[in-house]
Amino acid sequence: MTFKELLDCVRFEDVAPLIVKMYPDMGQSLGWYKIHFDMLRLMQPVLHEDANDKVCHITMKDWEDGSGLHLNAYPMEGDLWEHSLTKELVIAPEVAASNEELAACCLWHTSFYGFVEKQVDEHFRIYDLEMATLDRWNNSLYYKVRALKNFNVIREYGGFIPTIRQLSKLKKAELVKLAKDSVWFGSVPLNKIKRKKRFRIEFLEHYYERMTVISDF
Repeated sequence: MTFKELLDCVRFEDVAPLIVKMYPDMGQSLGWYKIHFDMLRLMQPVLHEDANDKVCHITMKDWEDGSGLHLNAYPMEGDLWEHSLTKELVIAPEVAASNEELAACCLWHTSFYGFVEKQVDEHFRIYDLEMATLDRWNNSLYYKVRALKNFNVIREYGGFIPTIRQLSKLKKAELVKLAKDSVWFGSVPLNKIKRKKRFRIEFLEHYYERMTVISDF
């Protein structure tokens, strides 16, 4: 079953309560989720060969925050929505989830950077700026911009850029350790969703820093 087929077989009114249950801090954003859901339902799936992956793996993942295992969909975040709709959902044997739960999980991931295109553009507008205008101390943006610019040149010459999923287990473990050692959650208590997002940003910062050094070479 593809992500598009999944969305076509569920009703938002059945998915909405599960979004709130699985991601409690999203309770005030259900209106945006409805817009996002309807937009994806109306969108035509389009395959992009250079996207993160052609499938989406549905697994149970430990966010390492003491809250146990959680439903996870990877990779969905950051891919073009029209491509994500084409992805075949590969469900791990240990996953026991309804279609509505799967839809709630996937929608949370696809809306990670915004519910509509304008919000995503606003989130990534910084990447269109010249490097000279970037704040050098904002490492998460600085290294991502440098890496993505290098990636474009490498691809033009037929080079291959490995996704995070394609990194070796050893390299992933290295990045996870670096992120754990350097992530700062601040003095205000954060729920597990926000802690996960903060950790992911820290992880990506180390990933893009490493990829910048490699691609510069």
